[in-house]
Parts: sequence; C-alpha cells; structure tokens
Amino acid sequence: MAKKISLEKEMEVLSTFSEIGSVSKTSSKIGVSLSTVYRVLNDHNIQLKPITYQFDKYKGSDCFTDFNREQDSYFYGLILTDGNISSPESNARKIQIALQQKDRHILESLKSYLKSDNKLVDFENGELRYTHFGVGSETLYNRLVDLGCSWRKSTKEKLPKFEWENNRHFWRGVIDGDGCLMYMSGVPKIRLIGSLEVIEGFNLFCWKHCFTQKRTLIKHPKTEGLFTIDFNGEEALQIAKVLYHDCNLKLDRKYRTYLTFVDHFESNRGNMKKGVSKTKYGTYQATIKCDGIRLHLGTFKTYEEALAERLCAEVKYYGKTFGESSWHSMLFQL
Repeated sequence: MAKKISLEKEMEVLSTFSEIGSVSKTSSKIGVSLSTVYRVLNDHNIQLKPITYQFDKYKGSDCFTDFNREQDSYFYGLILTDGNISSPESNARKIQIALQQKDRHILESLKSYLKSDNKLVDFENGELRYTHFGVGSETLYNRLVDLGCSWRKSTKEKLPKFEWENNRHFWRGVIDGDGCLMYMSGVPKIRLIGSLEVIEGFNLFCWKHCFTQKRTLIKHPKTEGLFTIDFNGEEALQIAKVLYHDCNLKLDRKYRTYLTFVDHFESNRGNMKKGVSKTKYGTYQATIKCDGIRLHLGTFKTYEEALAERLCAEVKYYGKTFGESSWHSMLFQL
C-alpha cells in the first residue's frame, strides 16, 4: 500500500512529474516509492499512456522502403501526423501511436504490416477511450528519421524524402491523422491542420489532382506555427474521391463520411456542374464551350464520370496542364 504523504509532498510529486514526465525518475528524484507516485497521479486524475513497445519486436525488415506500395505510403502519412518517435537523446528508439478506440482496426493493420508481436492496449483519458500501439527498433527509428520524421513535430512536420506530390496514399494517411471530413451548414468540407510545409504540399496535391483552386493558407488561431486549409462543396467531394476511392487502408469512420459526400451530390442532381447534364435515358453527358463552339465530350453511366471528363476538358481547353495524373486517372485507375 502506498505511504501517505503530506500535501506539500504531493505538490512536489505533481510538479516533478510534470517537468520530467517519468514515474521512475520522479520517484528517484524526490525519494518516494513508485506506488506513491502512481497513487498521487491517480488521485489527481492524471492518466498515463500504457507502455506497450518492446525493443526490436518487429520483423518487417522492408517496411517504409517502397513508397509505390500503399502500406508504406499510408502508414508513413499516419505516423507523421498522429504518431510520435522518441527524442534523439533517449537511449531507446521508439515509435508510438494512439488513436480513438473506434479506429483500433487501423492499428491492427499497422501491427500486421510491421510484423510485430507487441500488443495493442486500450486505455481511457477522462471520458475518451484510446488504443495505443508502439514498437522499439533502432532500424525502424533511423529509417523514419532519414525519411524526414522527427520528434515533437506538430509545428515542424516536414514533407517526406520520397515522391509525395502524386502519392494519394500518403495524403490519405495525413488526412486520417490530422484532417477531418465533415459537414458545415449542410455543405461537405475537408479540413487539414498542420505545419506550413505540409499544408502547402497538400494545397499543391489538390490543385494538381483534384482540380481545386489554390488556397490562401490560414494561420491557426491558437497555435503558433500551425496552419489550416479548407475545401468545401464539390471540391471536397473531388478530393475525397481521389483519396478514398478504391483503397485498402483508411479510417472506416472517415470513409463512411466520404460515402455520404457522394450521396449528398447524388441527391442534389438538380444543381449539377455547368457542362454536365442528365439525358432522358438516365445517362449523363458532358460538354464544354471553346471558341464559341460547344463540344460534346461523351455520354457516361454516372454523374461522376461525366464530371471527371468535364474537368479534364477544362484543363485541356482552358490552359491548366495535369498530364497523366489527372482527376480521371486518379479516380478510376489508382
């Protein structure tokens, strides 16, 4: 049983733990038992993340080496935004990530990808429930650092040292980590919060592959060094389709929101994009006006296909070039 200590000593425990962040070091520094430190922290509702990693308990020797693979790209984006790695001054080399328990399935997939024996651990922080997963590996740690990942990175996130500009799986990992798909005043919206470098990169990706207008970045109102970017309406649908169409790895709850985006536009066909119309046969045709002449672009089974063709034609005839990484190729081939 933990020994009862004075209120003054309790305050010292709280102050020391807040500074050091370690139960064992707090115990040693102020001369109280580990059980006493745990009791004080528990009495003051300070939740501790469970330590679930073991050193070199992963067998995925080729992990994060081939970014043409969906797994490598997606999990790097997720770890970059929602994970963390240990300080370079630390003796251990750890990679950790904690997500809401409703997203536990993606941590199961990460564990499988890393071929790790470590357990996923569920814990609570107040009313919120999380699942934590971690591994310790100098090999994996150094590989992530070499790619651009760093500790205490929220305002200093760097774009990776692999081809990210056309990599939708990487950006889906980023959105699943630090982005959100939502409705605001009944309108679909995609928002991403991150460092200036990452937000500028996402802005470029969306401009190239989703036919969006480039955005002016907004400084985060509360955190210095963070920026926000928003896309609304049809642009949000375009981005969500490029990211979530025909993929294996994604947060289920965000994928379901993407599907509601599609349904939202399906149920509002009366407000179709200019140049896309429904025929009496139930198909959709796309047209575009160029030099005073209306060109017929084709007839399609779905509105999305017609929309994609119209958008590609806008690029072709109005001067914006995307090459092979067009909305159409991203949507129907990746």
